[in-house]
Parts: sequence; C-alpha cells; structure tokens
Amino acid sequence: MGFGHSAGRPIRIFIVEDNQLFLQGLIFFLESVEGVEVAGYSLDGKGLVDAIERSQPDLVIMDLFLPKSSGVALTRMLRRRFKDLKVIVLSICDEEECKSNAQMAGASAYITKGQSLEELKDSIVRLAVTS
Repeated sequence: MGFGHSAGRPIRIFIVEDNQLFLQGLIFFLESVEGVEVAGYSLDGKGLVDAIERSQPDLVIMDLFLPKSSGVALTRMLRRRFKDLKVIVLSICDEEECKSNAQMAGASAYITKGQSLEELKDSIVRLAVTS
C-alpha cells in the first residue's frame, strides 16, 4: 500500500549521500514505493539550500558523514531555514553519540544503514502522516 499527502500528491524526498552505489540503491528503492517521489539528490551538501528551494521536498534523507560537510551541521542549517522540512539521518554510525547529535540538530528520525529498507519506509510513512 502506498502513501502520500492527503492532497493526493506524493511525498517528495531529497537525498544527501556521498556513496554513489548506496545512493543509486536508495533511489531505486524509493522510486518503487507508491506515494514517494525522489525530488533530487546531492553528493556532498554543496549548494544544498538552493537545491532544497528549487526541489521543494517534504523530507530529506541525510548521510551523517559527508566529504565536505557534516550531516549534523547540514541538518541544523536545514531545520533553521525550512521549519517544516523533516530530516531522516541515515548513517553507518550506531553509537548513541551520533544519534544524540543528530537529534539535537533537529533530525526527525535516525536510521542506521544496517537496518532494513522496511524500517526506513516505516519512518517515512510515520513522518508523512505527521506532516
């Protein structure tokens, strides 16, 4: 079963992920979910504010460790600039400090890359319902 906003439009997701293989897999998975649309992506967070303004996503999936920036710093910046934007941090780090830093920066959810795609989908559904 798919989901989306009550207005009938899909939930738009922007991805910030530097690993090309993981990024392509994530795009492939998200495009297979009914009610989801990939609005765009960035490999390093450069020009992220402009990309978010252009693509108008509802949700950002953010890697924690990026080559030119910190996912925590980018999350904090996006949450200050776009108050209603939800951010799911998706990271290899499963340490409590990583989760805590992401939450303090304003992340709506924290998923480790070791968790299942269903858990990611469940977080997206939960956040779409609370929009």
